Amino acid sequence: MRHDVLEKLERQVDSLLQNHEKQKNENKLLREKQAKLLMERDRLLKKQALAIQSIKKLIEKLKKVEKPS
Repeated sequence: MRHDVLEKLERQVDSLLQNHEKQKNENKLLREKQAKLLMERDRLLKKQALAIQSIKKLIEKLKKVEKPS
């Protein structure tokens, strides 16, 4: 009977170790994905800022054109 308990405990420990490795790998992949998404977000924010700046310049040019001479 004691042998059965030890075998069961060994299987549980093995299962826990496998789950731990799986979670470690998943966490690593998620951290990598998060880093990529943050880089993409930064790139898009910079692109948006440039677009806003261009639009503001265009609006200023349009205002100058509309002013009566």
